[in-house]
This record gives sequence, structure tokens and C-alpha cells, in this order.
Amino acid sequence: MRRLTLVFLFLLCLSMGITAQELVKEVDFDYTTIQKVAVDNNFIYAAGYYEIPASSKLRDAFVVKLTSDGQIVWHNSFGGNLFDRINDFVVEGDRIYATGVTWTRDSRSQVWFVVISSDGQIILQKDYGNRLDDGAYRILPTGDGNFYLLGYATPQGINQRNLWILKLDAQGSLLWDKQLGALADNEEALNALLLNDGMLVLARTWQKGVSDLDPWIIMMSYDGQIIWQTKNHLYEDNFFVKPLKYNNGFLLIGETWEKIKTKKGDIWLVQIDPAGKTLRDNVLGTSVVEEIKDGLLCNGKLWLFGGYNRQLNACIWKLTPDGVSEAQKVFDLPLIYSAASMGNDQFVVGGGQGKKGYVAIVKTQIGQNE
Repeated sequence: MRRLTLVFLFLLCLSMGITAQELVKEVDFDYTTIQKVAVDNNFIYAAGYYEIPASSKLRDAFVVKLTSDGQIVWHNSFGGNLFDRINDFVVEGDRIYATGVTWTRDSRSQVWFVVISSDGQIILQKDYGNRLDDGAYRILPTGDGNFYLLGYATPQGINQRNLWILKLDAQGSLLWDKQLGALADNEEALNALLLNDGMLVLARTWQKGVSDLDPWIIMMSYDGQIIWQTKNHLYEDNFFVKPLKYNNGFLLIGETWEKIKTKKGDIWLVQIDPAGKTLRDNVLGTSVVEEIKDGLLCNGKLWLFGGYNRQLNACIWKLTPDGVSEAQKVFDLPLIYSAASMGNDQFVVGGGQGKKGYVAIVKTQIGQNE
């Protein structure tokens, strides 16, 4: 079992003229990357993967439960003989339902569904796909005991990814699935909002032989029919990572790499109405790379989480929902992949890179720029 180090420290803001310190409780995990954090019943949950040292990039899934003040309750790692990773999970009652990727043989991946008990033990695990190149990025509870998994599949005989959505019950039985894609393109479903009359799916697409990523937004009925969609092939990389409900429509959070010469990423915020019409399109950034992984609307503010500068140090941005930047905080930590609100002006964030992963509790009293 990996060595765990609990550290309590102050981190100094590094940018935008904000000099006040914030107390951060940080729990470090060696050779681990935290992909997702969540808060449930005053406990913190986090999951991702553990990179086995001196093993040519072999990985095990990793999950941990902590108290609200950062004390470890339990942790566990598990997987097969190759590569296993949890990308997302939800806590429902006394169970953790997780999804990600598992390599079953010959470096061929499948969608992975795992059910974990309240004490960190595996209750159930199943995989889905053609044993070619399949995986899942998100799991969404339906509210009636079932779950949607969002990711990608590679059909037999086609060396391209299709967007793939699966609906499972709590025992992992496949209730429904839908693949969408063009033979000349790769597509992946990254995230979604479940609505009363359907789901808003955020996907990305790239053409065969072209590395540029482009956004694909789909409003889909629950029987798999497309209500409307927008799909564009732009220059450089442009994609969304999370949809939020906002002003009777939606706020899409992502990043755009549209400056060809500088090769830097910018924050991308797009507001759309329920029919998919663009109401506002904002690009925000500075002279360095800004990479966005998560976003939350809390107390009338938009909080973005990710990485800043070419080292991708952990960063939190504070904006108004209409895209006006108010403050930014950079930490001496690796890239943030996920965040969750703890209330009382606090967030829990998780991330990592290389030999260091972490879960940190951050006070968010970030002041206005003056």
C-alpha cells in the first residue's frame, strides 16, 4: 500500500496582486492522480488512479474517504494486471458508483463500472465494449436507481471512436445504449446535464488525421433521438468540459486554443438558450496557458478550476456568471481536476501530476482585484 502523507500548510497566492494567504488542508498521495472529488454527509470522497512505481506505467484504481477536516477514514486501490482508472463517481446512500477505463488484455480498453461499499471494498465490477478502445468519462444518476455512463466506443472494423452513452441499473445490467459518430471522425461524450425532457450532452470530435478538437453539443431525448445539435470543425483545439444550468438556459465551460503562434489555452464561456442558440461567447485569458477542468456556480459567482502557466500549477478563478473576471489564485500544487463545494466559503479540490496527487480544502475568500 502506498505511503500517505498528511500535510497542513498555508499557500501564498502567486498572481494578480492578491497577497493574502489562505489556509489549505492538504492530503498528499504518492504516485497518485485524483480525477474526481465529492462531498456527501460531511465526508469527502476522492478517486482516480495510482501509478505503480517501476512498472512501465501500470496503474490501479484508487479511492479514498476523508472526514470534513481532512482526516483519512479509509483508502483502497484495486484493478487488474494492466491499467485501471476511475474517472468519475457518485455517492448514493451507502454505495459509491464509479466509472472509468480498464485494460483487460493486450492493452485493449473497456468501459468500467464499479460499485464500492461504505468501507471501501468492491461489491461489483463489470466491463462493457468490444475490447478494442472503449472507456467512460462520466457517471450520472438518473434519480430512480439507474445510471448513465458517457464515453466512447470503437466499433469492430472501424479504427475511429464513436460517442457512447450507456444506461445501467445498480447491478450493472445494460438497459439502453446509444452510439453516435461519423466514419471519418472520432467522437467522445465528456459530460451531460439530465433534464426533465432529455439530456444536454457535451462531446468533442476530431477528424481522421487531424488532431484539432472541436465541440459537439447535443440535446438528446431519453430514447436516444437527437432533438438538436451543433457540431463545428474549427482551427486549433476548442471544447467544453462542463454544462451548468443558468438563466433558463445553459452555461458551457471549457477552453479554446485559438492562438496558433502562442499555443496557449484560454478560458471559454458560452451561454446558450434551451434550443441551442448562442447568447454569449466569451474568451478570457492572459499571456500564459490556462487549462479548465471543472466549474461551479456558488453564491452568485462562477468558480473555475484547473491549471495556470506552462507548469499547470493549480489555479482557481472567480468570475461573475456573465464572464467578468474578478480574481485568480495560483497554488504551488499540480493541476486541479475536480472540485466540490463544502459550504461556508470552502471548496475541496483534487488533482495531481507525476509522483504527487492530492486532496485539499481551500478557503475561498479571494478578494477583488483593485
